[in-house]
Amino acid sequence: MDTCFVVTGLDLWSSVFVTGGVCIVYTTMGGLKAVVWTDVFQVCVMWVGFIAILIRGSYLVGGFSKVWSTAYEGGRIDFVQ
Repeated sequence: MDTCFVVTGLDLWSSVFVTGGVCIVYTTMGGLKAVVWTDVFQVCVMWVGFIAILIRGSYLVGGFSKVWSTAYEGGRIDFVQ
């Protein structure tokens, strides 16, 4: 079953057009300033999530040094190609 249908009750294309319409109205009403602040907030949320995953993943493996050594031994750290 399509995820859009399960969450909203709409099919894929209806969800696309509704989301596009909401974005157009949001941009028109709030202007570029509102869009920029929304993007800033989204970037902050992504960075917090990235850092949380980095910390939690390192903790579960045994520390950042263990992650680094495993990546180095596997040939995944190569800054000069």
